[in-house]
Formats: sequence, structure tokens, C-alpha cells
Amino acid sequence: MAKLMTVAMKEKGRYKHAKQKMANVIKSLISDCDNGYGSNVQTLLMTLRKRSEQSTLEFMFLKQDSCTCSSSEIHVHVPQARFRYMFLKRDSCTCSSSEIHVHVPQARFRYMFLKRDSRTCSSSEIHVHVPQARFCYQPPQTSGKPRFVRTLYSRPEICVEFPYDYKEPLEAVPVSNEQKNSHILDMPQNIKEHSEHLGSRDRSEMFKINGKFYFEENCKVTIKFSADDDCDRYLNFYAVVKQGKVWLQVPAERKGNSVHFETKAMEYFYIMSSPVTTGLVLTENSPLLYAHVCDPQTTVYFEEGTVQISMQISIKVLPVSKKAVKALKTSFPNPIIENMSPCISIQKPEGRDFKKNARVQLPFKPASDCKTLVVRLDDDKAEVSDTKLKDNGDGTYTCDVKAANTCSFVQTRQSLTDDRSKMEDLRDEVLFLLQEAKRCRLFTFHKKSPEKIIRTEIVNIEKELEVKSSRLKMGFQIIGEPSAVTTLRKGQRIRADLRGAIQKIPTSKGLGLFAVFQPHLDGVHMEFSYVVNRSMGRTPEALIQYSSDNFSKRELQSVHFDPAGAARLPRTKLPMESSHSIFSEASLLILAKQIKAEDWYQLGIGLDLSGAQIDSVQLLKDKGRAAGANLIYIILDTWSKMSKLSGQEKFNQLIRVVRDCVSKNVVERVEKVFKEGRGLRLTDFK
Repeated sequence: MAKLMTVAMKEKGRYKHAKQKMANVIKSLISDCDNGYGSNVQTLLMTLRKRSEQSTLEFMFLKQDSCTCSSSEIHVHVPQARFRYMFLKRDSCTCSSSEIHVHVPQARFRYMFLKRDSRTCSSSEIHVHVPQARFCYQPPQTSGKPRFVRTLYSRPEICVEFPYDYKEPLEAVPVSNEQKNSHILDMPQNIKEHSEHLGSRDRSEMFKINGKFYFEENCKVTIKFSADDDCDRYLNFYAVVKQGKVWLQVPAERKGNSVHFETKAMEYFYIMSSPVTTGLVLTENSPLLYAHVCDPQTTVYFEEGTVQISMQISIKVLPVSKKAVKALKTSFPNPIIENMSPCISIQKPEGRDFKKNARVQLPFKPASDCKTLVVRLDDDKAEVSDTKLKDNGDGTYTCDVKAANTCSFVQTRQSLTDDRSKMEDLRDEVLFLLQEAKRCRLFTFHKKSPEKIIRTEIVNIEKELEVKSSRLKMGFQIIGEPSAVTTLRKGQRIRADLRGAIQKIPTSKGLGLFAVFQPHLDGVHMEFSYVVNRSMGRTPEALIQYSSDNFSKRELQSVHFDPAGAARLPRTKLPMESSHSIFSEASLLILAKQIKAEDWYQLGIGLDLSGAQIDSVQLLKDKGRAAGANLIYIILDTWSKMSKLSGQEKFNQLIRVVRDCVSKNVVERVEKVFKEGRGLRLTDFK
């Protein structure tokens, strides 16, 4: 009792401004000691100390049931931190082992130390070390069968369970889409082909596990995601796991909004899904009914006599997600499809046909103000039929259709004809909804480095702002205009033709003049990299032409530029007499000296420069490579070279924009010089 009073009085002397509060604390301490709960002394003193030091953690309560530590929980409450509760569990009051289970949802701290003194504990400290907003633990020395403990990372959708005998810290680090794509490109061909054959779809980011590990028993991994029940019920889930240099496909199980899988070792992993494929045998003397294993209301019925000779077929249901339907309306300028049912895909031997129609039953929710059609895709052709659907009264519709590779019910408000362009647009939209096509642009970037790298990327339009911003931060400049938005389909081959002082990088693994488009890759689907070659002739310019050459020959983009310098600045010292053209290099620089540098953006917009060109100027400005008159000159020179106008029309456009940036006196002098048919001189503005 005397010892407790001494400790309390020391605390009282430290905080004179809280005498009344300390008196209440002392009373509480004395009351606790009289009741035999001596362990609360350290708890309350630490609480007061944290309040007075005005730490980031305003206060902290360590609550125990008794001084003998009979309770298995210590509760830590830190209201002003990013998380709310922390639970430290221990099995023994002696704390001889370091067994701790840490649960910190949405952690935002780096290190945290909890110190505790107890008369009954041989160890006086518990340390919780949480590096880089994740957490790990030091497991105890146990005997017998390993138990599993759950560790939740700062990303709440990731959960990993691993045995107690695992000694190394574990940390899940999300990998960017670019890194993910590069890892996918490193996969063995059989894994990639199998994924493509299944029609695989990404379900999450790829994750990297810091620290390689191996268990005698499986590690359990859980990934949560936003489920689409209408879509996911048709899919199988699996994990793609990298173990050292080997990629494996591990079966996964879906439970609600999460996917579970087990593995003994992994370095990278991500979740994918694919439609359930069912193999069947059609005979000539008996009918056949196919029903989806997860949705028995989705069926295909083949009558007797559909085939003359027995035939092996495979059937799968390709779902259409709500997210894809929503993206369709923003990705296509004037979409044809308003709504679409799941697709039935039937694979049969090449050259073999069905003699009778198949009866297809699919779940569908038609709208009253739309026209319902049956769409069939065979290879690269699309056909439509206005066959009336039969309402079964249970949310499904039935229709007899000629069997095709893909069959679906769609709704549209547009009138469709046999016009070829309309059918191509319809086909592209169907493939887009099935995630077998994407809407993309081609961007060409230039980086003024020792290698003079020129890079063209085919980018999903949903990711183009993200990719564009990332490249500008990396020091790349955008060359020319991006291509028009085009629909690229799975397996489509893109060809690049090079002319002038440019060539393919000879040491680039997997890069060439052809690339095959794969829509399951997110963000940047593929890229071409080149290098400037000054020994290839005297031509200072280069031309890259991109085309698609396997479905239908069509030009995608032509990029014409000077690889020697995408942003060449003129010399600053000019002769008093310029050339005879007011649009010459010397005249434009003299004019640039009359315009304030802060007006560069207004000038660029007024001269109809593209967003890519303005971004390139912004990058030069941010990096300090252009300022003052040079910054204005780049705008004027870029406009002068790209403008298709000439003579009076070109001058009228220039003077109309410059009029808002300079004084009336400057405008009058420029107009006078233009009428005289000569270039500007420095003496014109003195």
C-alpha cells in the first residue's frame, strides 16, 4: 500500500496542472489496492502519462480482469488512431512465450510498443512490431499438430491462414497491373493457352508475398471481391500461383463474396475464373438435354435425329455481367444492345453441322419498350433473327434456334438490317459483353534518353488517363495524336511497319513487329518498343504505321515524327534581320518574347493544340526545360508546323488568338509587318 502511494505521488508531482484529476486517480488506486486488484495501478498511471505527453495516441486503456492475468484478452483502445481496436491474446499468464494474435483492421501506423509490468509475469514487455502498415507475429514454440491462426492485412479483402510453426513474417503487397501483365507474359505457354481456352477473367489484383515460404501443411488464402451473382453462378474459380519459376493453377472454391484456395508455397498469386465447360456425346438415335451444373434452368435440348453420326460436343455458358452492360453504354458511341442474356456456346467438330434446331432456354429480363432478337455468332459472322421467345413464367425464355458457336437473346431500340457495318458493330458489342473484346486506343510515347526510346502502347480506354499520367511522370512525351477508338478482339494480330531512322529494339524479349491482342490483360494490353538508329540513312524523320491484318485489313494509326528531338528549342541569340516569312523560326521567337509566359496555356487552347501536345509542353515546363519565351515559342512552333492553313487564313488565326495576350500596339505592329511581306525584327518592338 505504501509503495503504491509513493508511485502515485511521483505521478502527481510530474503533472501539477492536473492536481484534482490526480487526486481522483490516487483514490481509485487506493480503492483498487484495497480490493486486491493491484494490476490496475500500472494501467491507470500509463493512461495519465499518455494524456499529459499529448502523444499521437491520446489515451490508451489496458484492461485486465485480475492481477493474475486469468483473462486471455488485453484490450487496447486508441480512438484517434486510424484503427479502433487491437486485441492481444495470450494463453499463459507467465508470458514465457511470445504467442500473440494481432487483429488490426485498416491499420495506418508503422510501429507500436506496448509495455506492461506484472508481478506474476516473468517477462516485463510485449512488443508488437507492425512494419509498413501491415503486421506480422512471432509464433510460439508448439508441439503436436500445427494449428491455424488468421492474420488480416491492412487490405481487408485479403486473409491468409498459416500454421503456428511458420517463423518468418508475411506481408501481402499488391502488384500493379503493369507488373501483373509482365508476369503473365512470363508464364509458360501451356498455362497461357489453357487460361485463354477457358475464357479466363480477372477477379482481383495480383499479389506478391514478401518472403518465400513452404509448409508441410497447406496455407489457406481467402480473397474477397464484389460478387455479381447473375454472372458468377456460371463460373469456376481457380488461383494462378507462382512457386519459384513455376506457375501452377490451383483449384479454388467460392463461398459468398470470397474465394478460398490452399497451397504449400507461393510467391505471387491472383484469382481467375472461367466458364464451366461440359463435354457431351450426341447420338443419332436419342435426344439429349444439357442443363448447367450451377443453374439447372439454363438448358439446351437436342431432338432425336439432330446428327446422323455420333458427335462429341462441348457446351459452356458465357455470362454477361452488369458491369459490362454499363461499360458498353459508355464505351460505344451509339450502342445497339440495351440488354443481353447469357450466351450458350457450343463447340463441335469442324465441318459437322446439326440437322435440326436446338431448343435453348436462358434466364432473361426483357423490357417492354425494346425489340427482342436472337443473335448467333459463327466465327467472324453475326446473324440475327426476330423469332418470338416463349415466356416460361419463371424468369426464363425458350426459343428454337439454329445451333451456332454462340447464341444469345438481346434487346435493342434500333432497327437492324443486313447491312454489313451494322452486323460488325453488333458482333463487336456481343464480344465486348463477353469480355472477348475491348475498346482501345494507340498511344506513342518518346523518351529523350541515351537509347532514344519510342514506345507505342495499346491501351484500354477505361485506363488511358491512368496510363497517360504514368508515362508523363516517367519522363515520356506523347508524340502526335492518339489513334481513334477501335474495338480489338481476342486473338487479333496488330502489325507495325517502320520507315526512316527507327528500328525494333534487338534485345527486347517478346517484342517485335507483331503482337496478338489478349483482352484478359488489364490496362496496357501490349506495347511496341523501338530505338532511333542514326546509321540507317540520312532521313531525319520516322514513320510507324499500325494495322490489323488477320480479321479485316484496316489501318489503326500512323505516327510521323522526328525521333531526334520531339521538343527542340531554338537558339536564343538571333540576328537583327529575320527571314522573309512571319512564320519562320526567328519571327516566332521574336513574337514569343512579347507574350507573357503565364499565358502559354490560353495560347495553346486558342490555337487548337491537342491535349497530348499541351501535356507535352506542361511536362517540359515542370521539368524546367522550357520557360519564358521558349515556352511560348514551343506553342507557336508546334501550331505553325501542324496547321493546314496558309497565307492570310493562317495569319488571321494567329492574330485572333494573340490579340488576347498582348497589347494593341503589338498587334498593330505584327499586322503591319505581315502586310509588308517580311519577317519580324527585334527593332520592330523597340
